[in-house]
Amino acid sequence: MFTSIKSICIPGNGVNEDYLGYSETFLFVLDGATILGKKERAEKNQNLAAQMETEASRFVTQVGNYLQLNLSDTTRTIEGILRDAVSSLDIVNIESPESSYRNPSAGLSLFRRNGAMLEYYGLGDCSGTISFSNGAFRMLHDDTLTGLDQKVIQEMINLANEKNIHISDARKLIEPLLIDNRNKKNTKDGYWVLDASGEGICHGTLSTFSIEEIHSVSLMTDGFAGICTTFHMVKNFAELHNRILDENLENIVKELFELQDTDLFYDRFPRFKHRDDTTAIFALIEKSQSLQDF
Repeated sequence: MFTSIKSICIPGNGVNEDYLGYSETFLFVLDGATILGKKERAEKNQNLAAQMETEASRFVTQVGNYLQLNLSDTTRTIEGILRDAVSSLDIVNIESPESSYRNPSAGLSLFRRNGAMLEYYGLGDCSGTISFSNGAFRMLHDDTLTGLDQKVIQEMINLANEKNIHISDARKLIEPLLIDNRNKKNTKDGYWVLDASGEGICHGTLSTFSIEEIHSVSLMTDGFAGICTTFHMVKNFAELHNRILDENLENIVKELFELQDTDLFYDRFPRFKHRDDTTAIFALIEKSQSLQDF
């Protein structure tokens, strides 16, 4: 079972579009994609923002609530549970392919214990890490969407240099590029995520590991993974995993937020927003329990 569970899920600004869930037999994180191309009223009223529900937050809440209730049923496959989760939504894709960026979607990473095995499923740009009992380490992440985002970030840097402006100002100029990327979701030439169509589910990464070989695991959304990839507070994900093992998650996130606040114009740490929703969960693996209990 999973023991010594640590978790954190903090909104970046206003409504939290991340979601986490867990029990003794599963852990998961969802990262909802903020809808592009239209301005939420929350941008005009930060007090109202904390009370609002966005399309993305509603999507991850409905999916997350379903997973929390059903993931422990190992007679059902993870893909099957996800398909049923999508079928239970009161949300549907209503936009055409040319404007599919307006449809809510999310990345997902999860671990589930199934007998003597640990299952991992990933879809989108959430991440998982595994520390093995023999000292080995494994990072679980699909780089497809990350690669598309990095190309846009490089364009922001180029624009900022050409126009002699802050990268935060250049961010306002590259919205069409982000929309173009978002329209590539769940296409063979783009990337795969979870949305109301369920088309991405069969393209997720599914891996299995022997429980006996594992010491600890973690899952995180890209807002937390940025500790390594964007803000370089650690040199790699193995070091980040060890920090999560040894330290308080709230203190790690506090350090991240303080660093973000030193770079208000994104010039030192190029990114799309000042602060992203930040979610992570960590657990040790207990191996002593009889396998017949699962």
